[in-house]
Amino acid sequence: MGGKHKQAQRTKNNARPSSSCRSAELLGTSIPQFVGFSAIKESTVMSGFALTADDIDSSIDPNFQLVLKKMSKKDATTKSKALQEFTELVKTSDIEVVKAVLPFWPRLYCALATDTEHKVREATHVAHHQVVLKSKRNLAPYLKQFAGPWFTSQYDTYAPAATAATKSFQDAFPKNKIKEAILYCQEEILLYICENLTIHTAETLSNPKITSPEDAEAKYQRVLISSLHGYALYLQQLCTKEIENQEELNIKIISDNKFWKFVKHKVLSIKSAWFCVITSLCQKSPNFLTKEFARIVGSVFSHLDESEPTVVQSLWEAILSVLSTIKEWWQYVNIDKAVYPKLWKLLKEGGFGNACVIFPNLLPLISHLPPNTDPNSTFCLFFEHMFKGMKHQSSTRSRYESLAISTAYMECLQYIIMKNHFDIGFCEKLIRSYLFPVLEWSLTDAQASYKGLFNQISKIIQYWSKNSSNVNFPHYVKYSQYFWNNLNSLFQGLLLNLEIAYDKEMLSQFSSRQIELLLSLKHIVANKQLKVSFGTEEVTENVNNDNHNSSSLHMDQSYMESLHDVVYKTCVSYVKFINEKHSKELVECLGSLVQDFDSEYFFKRLNAEVEGENVNENITNIYWKLLNKWLNNKTICSNSVITLVFLLFKYLNYEDKVEVLNSFILLQDTECFGWCISQSLSHPYNEDSTIQTWLHNDAVSKFLTSIMEKELYDTSTPELQLILKKAFMEKHNGDLYLSANAVSSIVQVLNKCLLHHEKYTITVDTCVSFAAHVSTILYSTNYKLQFGDELLLAMFNLCCSSTVDPDIISVDTIWELNTAWQDAITVLSQELSWDEFKKLCSKCAGIVTNAVFSDTHDYNINHMIKIIVSFIKCMNCSPLRICDVLNLFLLREFIHPWKDTLVNACICAEYMLGHLCTPYESISFEYDLNETIINKYFIWMDLVAHVLTTPTMDEVENDDDTDVTINTVQTIFNLVYSSDIQELLVNLLESLTVSMIFVEHYSCTKHSEIVLTRKNSMQQKLKSIFSIMDEQSLTKIENSIKENIVKNNGLSVKLFYLYCSEIVSKSLSEEFTNLFKQYDNQNMKLICLHLTQAFSKCVNYQQVYNCPNDTESIIYLRTLMHLEDLEIPIAETFKKITNISQETKSYFLFESNIVNSITWSQVELIIECMRLFSTMLKYKSNISSNQWDFIIITFVTWTNNIANFKYKFRSLQMKTLIGALSELFVSVSEYIKSCDKESVKNEWNEVFAQDVNKDFVEMWLYISASYEDKSNELPIVDLPFLQTFGTIVDHLDYKVLFNNPNQKLPKWSKLVTQSCLLLTHSVYILQLWGYHMLQTLILGLVEVDLAAVTTNTPHEKGLIFKQFSVTVCSIQDVVGSLLVEFKLGDDSCKIEPYTDSYTYTSAYFLLWDILLSLCEYSSTELRYQYADWLRKENLLNNLLDNIYKLMPVEVMNHIEGKNKQLVDLFSSKFSVNLSGGCSSRHIEHMVCWCYFSALSQLPALVRQWWSQKEPRISQIVEKVTATFISPQLCSREFGEIIKNETKFKNMVIKVHPSVREVVAVYTVDEAQMELVITLKNNYPLTSPEVQCNRQISGTSHRQWLMQLKMCVLHQNGRIWDALSLWNNNLDKKFDGVEECYICFAVLHQGTYQLPKLSCHTCKKKFHSACLYKWFSTSNKSTCPICRNLF
Repeated sequence: MGGKHKQAQRTKNNARPSSSCRSAELLGTSIPQFVGFSAIKESTVMSGFALTADDIDSSIDPNFQLVLKKMSKKDATTKSKALQEFTELVKTSDIEVVKAVLPFWPRLYCALATDTEHKVREATHVAHHQVVLKSKRNLAPYLKQFAGPWFTSQYDTYAPAATAATKSFQDAFPKNKIKEAILYCQEEILLYICENLTIHTAETLSNPKITSPEDAEAKYQRVLISSLHGYALYLQQLCTKEIENQEELNIKIISDNKFWKFVKHKVLSIKSAWFCVITSLCQKSPNFLTKEFARIVGSVFSHLDESEPTVVQSLWEAILSVLSTIKEWWQYVNIDKAVYPKLWKLLKEGGFGNACVIFPNLLPLISHLPPNTDPNSTFCLFFEHMFKGMKHQSSTRSRYESLAISTAYMECLQYIIMKNHFDIGFCEKLIRSYLFPVLEWSLTDAQASYKGLFNQISKIIQYWSKNSSNVNFPHYVKYSQYFWNNLNSLFQGLLLNLEIAYDKEMLSQFSSRQIELLLSLKHIVANKQLKVSFGTEEVTENVNNDNHNSSSLHMDQSYMESLHDVVYKTCVSYVKFINEKHSKELVECLGSLVQDFDSEYFFKRLNAEVEGENVNENITNIYWKLLNKWLNNKTICSNSVITLVFLLFKYLNYEDKVEVLNSFILLQDTECFGWCISQSLSHPYNEDSTIQTWLHNDAVSKFLTSIMEKELYDTSTPELQLILKKAFMEKHNGDLYLSANAVSSIVQVLNKCLLHHEKYTITVDTCVSFAAHVSTILYSTNYKLQFGDELLLAMFNLCCSSTVDPDIISVDTIWELNTAWQDAITVLSQELSWDEFKKLCSKCAGIVTNAVFSDTHDYNINHMIKIIVSFIKCMNCSPLRICDVLNLFLLREFIHPWKDTLVNACICAEYMLGHLCTPYESISFEYDLNETIINKYFIWMDLVAHVLTTPTMDEVENDDDTDVTINTVQTIFNLVYSSDIQELLVNLLESLTVSMIFVEHYSCTKHSEIVLTRKNSMQQKLKSIFSIMDEQSLTKIENSIKENIVKNNGLSVKLFYLYCSEIVSKSLSEEFTNLFKQYDNQNMKLICLHLTQAFSKCVNYQQVYNCPNDTESIIYLRTLMHLEDLEIPIAETFKKITNISQETKSYFLFESNIVNSITWSQVELIIECMRLFSTMLKYKSNISSNQWDFIIITFVTWTNNIANFKYKFRSLQMKTLIGALSELFVSVSEYIKSCDKESVKNEWNEVFAQDVNKDFVEMWLYISASYEDKSNELPIVDLPFLQTFGTIVDHLDYKVLFNNPNQKLPKWSKLVTQSCLLLTHSVYILQLWGYHMLQTLILGLVEVDLAAVTTNTPHEKGLIFKQFSVTVCSIQDVVGSLLVEFKLGDDSCKIEPYTDSYTYTSAYFLLWDILLSLCEYSSTELRYQYADWLRKENLLNNLLDNIYKLMPVEVMNHIEGKNKQLVDLFSSKFSVNLSGGCSSRHIEHMVCWCYFSALSQLPALVRQWWSQKEPRISQIVEKVTATFISPQLCSREFGEIIKNETKFKNMVIKVHPSVREVVAVYTVDEAQMELVITLKNNYPLTSPEVQCNRQISGTSHRQWLMQLKMCVLHQNGRIWDALSLWNNNLDKKFDGVEECYICFAVLHQGTYQLPKLSCHTCKKKFHSACLYKWFSTSNKSTCPICRNLF
């Protein structure tokens, strides 16, 4: 639109536009011969070379031909790529192939090396480098062709290109051959340089047709720079004689006018390069310049005031070279007009910011000035302008610039004075006018860089003093004295000015610089030989005569006297000033000055000044008349006054020292007193015995204690902290400087902080660090426990705390603390007796125990393990005590009582579950088992195992893929003999056995998971320990275990089995055989029984067959029932049991008349018979009818009799009896279900089931009611019984409970009520009792409601749901109050197990699972009523709100992908196993499952709830549903449809799961009606999309579709229900339809309409289309049937 038309690329004969790359590709390797560059158009050829076909050898490699052609292109990118390809070809090709290319490479290289594009130049040199490396000597014939560009390209302005060229040049020739190569090619190099400098222009160097003027100019400048630098390099590399061989070319370059114009070139780099050439010419070939002296001098000095940093360096090199080359250079230039003005300007401006480069060259410059120079005028101007430059802004801002100017200034001044030393007036003028003004400026000006200047002044004065005796310089003494006199006057005058003005800041600045000057004068430095060096040829000007005594570093006495006199006078001035102005700042300077120039003579002179006429040799008067007054003056008093006092102190006698020290105590200022103590504790004053005695003074001790208290309360200062640290230094004899009372007081303060560190959060880090420091001093070989163990124990106690905030106590400080107590223990373990050290260890062990049980989290336990191990490692120097200390720490007194309690609980559980029989003696649980004991005991024993297996090295280098075990790493166990810790190892084995039993039988307790974790950890550690024990040690351990088998009641047998099977992996059958024989021979029947029960998996029945006792034989048989071929032993045992039942029927059947007299053994016989029957029914399927009859009759009798004594269930044996009966009931029920005999099932259902169910339900009701009292804590030993008895609920028959006419049977409503009560019980297993009972009643409850709905006779209490209303609402209120502060969708509440919150939350979801299960098993009509009731009561909405407040965070935040564990939370139901424990994850599983169930059973209500939520919450709900639930529900829907798709007669259903689509086609005759249902990805939140693609005309499909949608959307119907409804509507419609009497079809083939038109006479119906065709073809309007007029 209005723009310029783009010109199309040139084409020829309708061909594609030209492309160089494509052309090159098409050439490939098929080119027979490289025809050179003559055929290339001029516009594409680089200027500077042209090749013809005759110049090229046809044998060149085609790949190289192609690359060389690309190099000739004008495009820079093409050339760069071609050069890269060329480099690779050279690198990979054979040498012969490369040799063929060499003749053509020089011309290309010469052109490309100066290309306008820097990348091309770099690539060219890289390629050339590869050619050099490949061809080596073969390159020699062509060397001269590219020598010029190659040599000068080393100074290419593009650094990478220059580097590549230099690298190629260096690699081409050895270091010793480079000079020869340059010499070989010097003519070509010089010709190339000469042409570039004298002939070429920007236009001649580039092709104007293809190069822009800007690029051409840039190329020309670049060539000039590289040529000039290359020329300079050429001159430097060759010697003068070799250069003169090419005199003609060199003269040609130098004499050309164009060469001399470069000095004025606008490009700075060209000017700099030109000056480099001049420097090289002056140094190497000065003969060439003989005729050009005037030009050189004029060109160089005309730029003397050059300010550009790029040019300055090379310019001044050229200036110095010219000065050294042209002896009388001033003859060629007007020095007054051309040199001095520029020099003064340069000096006055401070070198224009280039002082570091320029000013070091000024001394050589003035040394070459004309001899007739007037020093009075010239040098005065010189120093005057240089002083101005020194004060210039550019100089004062940079320290280096200022130092360079000041150094040059003083060197030039020293040089001028040396040259004119005979002229006293002139030299004194220089000192007076140009030395002291600079000195005064440096002392007073804030911007002056004074330190360097002071050092230079000191060098001059020291130089004069050292050479004062030199006969050649007799006036140096006068100059030195002149300086000292004027210096003192200068000081006095400046101080007087300050006294008048009295500016504190100026005073402080002046005094500090004054001291700096005096210190510089005091510091002796060796003068250096000052030289002016010019390249390789040196012209040396010795500033110092050879006779000067410059090597001496010792000044003569007059110099030091003069210096001290100045210092003394300065101090006197300071004292007067201080007394008058009370200047604290000057006191500090006075103290510093006196300290630096300390001497007794000085104090004597000062004393004379203070005393005046009444002078007294006792210099203590200085203190009383001067320093003491200053100490008591708050304005003057400072640490510097104390410094002055102690400088004086060493010159006093003993009495005066005591008097001065005691006066410190009387000082009112505590800060000043602290300075006194600090100075007393400093070296060398602390070596004075008088001071050491004074430090034990009570006032000093109180002051040090107060410092510690200030430190504790954060009111201390760094100075006071330093005093406190100094106080704990040791003397040479090992004693402390402070007293024992002071130490005790300070330790008490430290202990307060260490033991209550949380109160002192601000200062605790500092105090702890100081405590560690003090500990290293107090607990040493010298003192041992002289100062008590309180500090050590406090430090150890703090280290045992794992909750120390690193922001309060830093990691470094904790490391200091750990190191301190470990060092102390190491020392004390060697120095103390065992009794003393044992007491200390006992205290430490007590601290460890308290720390372990105060916080039982893993991080704290691991921390304590490290502490114990560190303590043991401290005993390496006392290895004999390690075992005792280890037992002291690990074998604590609480282990045995805790173990006995747990052992008793485990034995009770084993007994109740039949794993440990006690047929002879009764057992009972006599301990009060506190659940905290469980956790503590196993944590401690796991800690013991960890300690024994912890590596003793500080760090173990361990790769991720390799395991470091006890076998490869030195551990604590390796430090002791196993026999010494045998009791500890046996205790560990016992705790492992107890933990295994506990985890097995008490898995539903609070600490079961912790015990399981500890058990696995202990087992692993014990395996590693026993794996490295020798046979002798193992034998001792085994003997100890076997001894315990005889003493203990069953647990040791379990221990031995665990030891053999899990720890050392022995042969179980062999070990059992040996032990069984041993104890059987000793008639230890009970041990044999226990052995058999423990080793049952590896016992043969023949080993235990010979048993005369009936009870024992029953136990042996039921223990080994898993074995084969036991028919005979079973028959024999049954015969014994039959005889027993006949002989002692009342006792055997547990009849009521003998209950009070029955013995323990008789009850045990009943229990073992029950267990025998249970195992028989479980393992044996071929039970005879006689055996079955005996079992079932006995079982029913037992059930009836035991139920009568259910009130006695609290006793341990009665629990065991009821538990065994429950197991038998479960076995009988499962046997009957799996039995193939109908007679057995009928007999059970008709005769026994009712009574048995009644008895167990009554027992269940009684026992559950007994535990309703929540105030009494449930004994832990009851849990195995509750688990066993609870299993009967799942095997109760709901039909018996609901349909039994027996009035004695408890009504189901009572069971519902009791179950609802149990749901809120604090014991989770009783909650599950209620839940399982309700699950058993579900089908019966649904049948009750279904019967009421079907017969339209409502239950007196309404729907079953209403009976749960009170329970649901009460629990919901509690859960709602718990979650009230959580926002929906934002926060997720995590319910901690074994809390009231957990109890009510689990009850809430258990009850809701029952309600949703009722919906699942109900009919469509009943489900609608359930849903309607939930909607009215608003219960489901509350449930869904609570679900999303409890939904796992990872579920709500899960965005992409599917996590199998998260999906399982929704797809699988939560565990309701009676032995299961409580966990937060279990609640989360309940939450997810209930949400899944709600969506499955009541989607319409969930959808309604979702639609009412705000968008943010609805998005979260939708995301969770679409990710975790929709795929499963869709899959379930499709599976149900596929399962029932064959049930329809006229409808065919197709399921497409990949697109979530169901297609139903209803066929009537040849007509079809198609229904497509598509499920959305968030189904069922969004309703399915329903479409009727093909319809049958005349049908009311809209009404049917409406019904279908209503079924799915509002009636909680499933897709299958909707399809059934649609199919039924169509079937009903088409079943009564009469077919058309013309086409004899119900639906018309074309219109798919039903017959509508009927004859008024015969009443027959026809399709309208058929009737129309009939009328049109027959030309009649009569009925086709009756022929009457239609």
